[in-house]
Amino acid sequence: DRDVTGVQTCALPIWEMLALRRALQDLKTGIFHVRGTAWNGAVIESSREKNHDREGPIPPSTLALLRAMPTRIDTEWLFPTPGSAHTRRPRIDWPSHDELRGELETMSYKALSRKLGVSDNALRNRMRAYEAGRQPGEGLGNDGGKLWRYDNWTRDVWNPTVRRTGLGATPKEFRASWETHLIAAGANTDDVAAIAGHSVNVQAEHYRQALHRSSDFIRAAIG
Repeated sequence: DRDVTGVQTCALPIWEMLALRRALQDLKTGIFHVRGTAWNGAVIESSREKNHDREGPIPPSTLALLRAMPTRIDTEWLFPTPGSAHTRRPRIDWPSHDELRGELETMSYKALSRKLGVSDNALRNRMRAYEAGRQPGEGLGNDGGKLWRYDNWTRDVWNPTVRRTGLGATPKEFRASWETHLIAAGANTDDVAAIAGHSVNVQAEHYRQALHRSSDFIRAAIG
C-alpha cells in the first residue's frame, strides 16, 4: 500500500507511473525518468500535444520503498502486473471443476472469486484451463510482468488500498497536494510544473489548491 501512495509524491499521473521502465530509473541518486504513458496495455510515446519525457527527484521516503522492492528479471516495468513466482499469491486448495461450475450457476465470477480469496482473473483462467482440457497451470505460461491496464490496477491495487487504509483522496488529489505544498514551501512554480509534466497555467487551474494558512499574514498586511 505504501508503494502505491508513495510514488504519488513524485507527482506522476497514474498512467505514467504504470509505464515506468525499470532500467531508466536511477535509484542510486534518486531521479525518476518518464518515457511514455500507459493506455489500454500499451505505451504511448510523447507527441506534439502531450509531453511524456521528463525527469525529477524521488523523495527520500519513496526512494527507500523503491530500493526495498525485489528485482524482477522477467519484465522491464518498474511496477509490473503480478503473476511470477516473485509476486503471485500463495496457492489455494482449489475446488474441483464440477464444484466450481456448480458454484458459478448460482453466483457471479466476482462473488465466487471473493469467496475463494483469489482474483477474478485467476478464477477465469482456472475455468478456461479446465474447459480447454488442460490441467490448470499446464501450458498457460506466465501471465505476470506485463504492463498494467488502468482499470485492472484500480480494481486490484487502488480500491483494496482504499478499503484497508480508509484513504479518502484520489490519485489526482495526491498529485495536487504535492504541487500545492511544494509551491507553498517556496519551490519555483515553473520547476514544479516541469517535473509534473504540464504548464504553469494548468497547474494553477487544476492542481494548486488553497491551504488556508494566510489569515494572520493578511491581517498584518492590511492593518
